[in-house]
Amino acid sequence: SPQPITIVKYQNKELIINKENIRHLEISDISGRVIINKINYSPISNNTILPINLANGAYLINITTDKESFTHKLMVM
Repeated sequence: SPQPITIVKYQNKELIINKENIRHLEISDISGRVIINKINYSPISNNTILPINLANGAYLINITTDKESFTHKLMVM
C-alpha cells in the first residue's frame, strides 16, 4: 500500500508543510499563545518552509487552504 504523505514536519529548525495553496497558517503552543500568524495573499503552490526555532513542547498548527481547514498537532523534542 502507498505510504501516507506527511503534511507537517519539523526538522533542523525548519517547519515544512506539504500542502498546496496555503492561505493562512497559525502556530500556537498548547496554552494557546500564538507563535506565528501568517496570511498569504498569494498562496504558495507547493511546499512551505518556515525557518523557526521551536522550543520542546506541543504545538497546534492551523492551516487554511483554498479548499479546506485543518489542525495538526506537532510534538517537538
